[in-house]
Amino acid sequence: MLERNKKPLYYCRRLTPADTDYVDGMETFAPAVLRYLNYKSLSGEMMLETIGEVNSKNLIAKMPIGGDTYTEGDRCYVYVKPPKTADPLCTDADYRVSSVLPGTAVTEIILERMASTA
Repeated sequence: MLERNKKPLYYCRRLTPADTDYVDGMETFAPAVLRYLNYKSLSGEMMLETIGEVNSKNLIAKMPIGGDTYTEGDRCYVYVKPPKTADPLCTDADYRVSSVLPGTAVTEIILERMASTA
């Protein structure tokens, strides 16, 4: 994967009970962190076989094995900027991590557009 093809996004990790800022009964997130990934819109027959229906509002990102970690349910700011002060609910995030598909050399991350930003 070429470094020059990577695009910026802001990633918010979903907090777990082990985290200090975790709120029981609420889905809360860590502050946004700038990361770079190769991502593009889903298309093609192969994607249909891999994840089901093709939806142009979803993105697929690829990264080499051993890179940053991503977990299903985390949120991302892809086409919008995160707020200046951290929002623990990530209400303005435009994508969520729908699926993480590890491969032999590359991990594919499916980003699903949030309904509130459609």
